[in-house]
Amino acid sequence: MQTERAVTRQAPSRPSTRELHQHVIERAILAMRQNIDRSFPLERIAKSAMCSPFHFNRVFRQMLGVTPTHFLSALRLQTAKKLLLTTSLSVIDVCFEAGYSSLGSFTTRFTQLVGVPPNRLRKLGGSCKDELVDKRSLTQSNDSPASVFGTVTSSQPFDGPVFIGLFKEAMPQGSPVSCTVADGCGNFRLPEVDEGEYFLFAAGLPWSEPAVSYLMSENILRASSGRTPLTITADGPSRRVDLVLRGELITDPPILIALPILLNAARGA
Repeated sequence: MQTERAVTRQAPSRPSTRELHQHVIERAILAMRQNIDRSFPLERIAKSAMCSPFHFNRVFRQMLGVTPTHFLSALRLQTAKKLLLTTSLSVIDVCFEAGYSSLGSFTTRFTQLVGVPPNRLRKLGGSCKDELVDKRSLTQSNDSPASVFGTVTSSQPFDGPVFIGLFKEAMPQGSPVSCTVADGCGNFRLPEVDEGEYFLFAAGLPWSEPAVSYLMSENILRASSGRTPLTITADGPSRRVDLVLRGELITDPPILIALPILLNAARGA
């Protein structure tokens, strides 16, 4: 008599909650990029991701550390940077193409977060790379007190300057609280800062890239300390953070600050 065997069928695996959230966010960011030049309030962003505004706002902030509207604003300024550096559009036309309705508000916001006014960035775009990045300045002191130190490595072959900055928000924009620039991967130290919560970002730009890429922050490798801030205390020890440079992901926030401006800040420090 032939014995019947029970056949167990394995149910198809379901995506995890994190995977679902990742898909929702990527879908929304794609919609943001397609609506840069028009009004795109939170309700419409959430609808594009098929979520309620409240749920979407919470998930987005949990995953990326910033709100959807904050991320969209950064995408708009990144679009403006690219238009200024790659087209002959007037500044006011760039303003409208990037989704702003007021030239004054656009100029103020751009200057604050990119580091230079729109017209100044366009002039820098005509500079050669040696003017923007002086290899002789890519040295660091390893004996000064540091709030954050560590090592930068890369997930792929890399040869070029590495810009490292400590910021108050989970986006690399505006003036860094502390920064340094190194010639390639290796150890880094960031000068002491006031106690508080900060986010660490690193960007590696290959020497093979043209000067304009340094200003647009395109074709770069990047790393960060994550969406959870680093807590620095006045009487606490220095924080060690090791970073691994990788290619850009769709969920990475735009690097708004013009990196050569960060280099100049490091020189001054």
